[in-house]
Amino acid sequence: MKKILSLILCAVLLLVPLAPCVSAATEADTGFGPKDGIEYFEDGSFLVVGIPEEMESTVSLSFLLKLLNLMKRLFALLFPDRPLTVSKTKSAEYFDANGKGLWMISLTADFTYNGKTSACTNARVTYKIYDSDWKNISSSCSKSAATATGTFSMRQYKLGVPLKLIEKTLTLTCDANGKVS
Repeated sequence: MKKILSLILCAVLLLVPLAPCVSAATEADTGFGPKDGIEYFEDGSFLVVGIPEEMESTVSLSFLLKLLNLMKRLFALLFPDRPLTVSKTKSAEYFDANGKGLWMISLTADFTYNGKTSACTNARVTYKIYDSDWKNISSSCSKSAATATGTFSMRQYKLGVPLKLIEKTLTLTCDANGKVS
């Protein structure tokens, strides 16, 4: 037990000088990070797909997140047979040509990992509709090994007449070290 406490104390002392002075959000307009994509349609509408970044508003929060990640790594080294967990959400938000949000679909998955292997333990899909002309006509999810997949079909209706159909598949994959993409 003393060995574990000593390692934790050393980790804290090493991280204190590394605390950032300023924190900035990437792609603040959409809330999505730089690896995410935008899909454009002929009518000027577009779909923004990605994993929303966790916004860090204070230096202390940033420091605590780094400390938590270091603690997870130490835990994995000290107890290699005990898996760690991580949960992530990938979303796709649809906008009209004027930039008005019409709907958003999301895939959330829970994973376990231990540095050698990873597995998807749970997956779920959700959606939010901001414009009453749009309806979710199907949504489903599945999991296989370390990957979660969500499939959605959204349809636009005007006066009961079906118009535009958008189908989208979202995937989340976790590597053995807990990195989800």
